[in-house]
Amino acid sequence: MDTNYSYPLDPEWNQDQLLATMAIFNLTEDAYETKLNVADFQKAWQQYQTLFPAKMDQRQIDREFERVSGYSIYAVQKAVAQAKSATIKMK
Repeated sequence: MDTNYSYPLDPEWNQDQLLATMAIFNLTEDAYETKLNVADFQKAWQQYQTLFPAKMDQRQIDREFERVSGYSIYAVQKAVAQAKSATIKMK
């Protein structure tokens, strides 16, 4: 994993979209690097889905983020959906 990478951001996104995407990126990193509070991710995910309702857009952002970081937003979202505890840690 390259620890020095740039987030795949679209210059056409508005401020709300940028903030929601950055929150998802940061929380995804937390899930892999330390631990993730499930409730925090769920709240951020709701906001993210409101701003990016199309699955195609969500998948494209995930693919680009995984390409540069090695971390999968989709895998974290799936783990959060199945979580039995308040926090998770990705492997």
